Amino acid sequence: MKYLGLEISKLRADLRMSQKELAKDICTQSTISRIEAGEVYPAIDTLLKIALKLHVPVEYFIEMLF
Repeated sequence: MKYLGLEISKLRADLRMSQKELAKDICTQSTISRIEAGEVYPAIDTLLKIALKLHVPVEYFIEMLF
């Protein structure tokens, strides 16, 4: 779970995007923070929206979970 959060954080930083910007129209900033910290898994629909904003296929994240 930690690897998924770290990768989301890295991709977000590469795009110079804040947690608040990533969260917009998806979830709360605190949820993004908890995902990046490895505290929670995002729901699949949330993960899809995050992938779209970070310009990666959702499969990229799903493979990390398995």
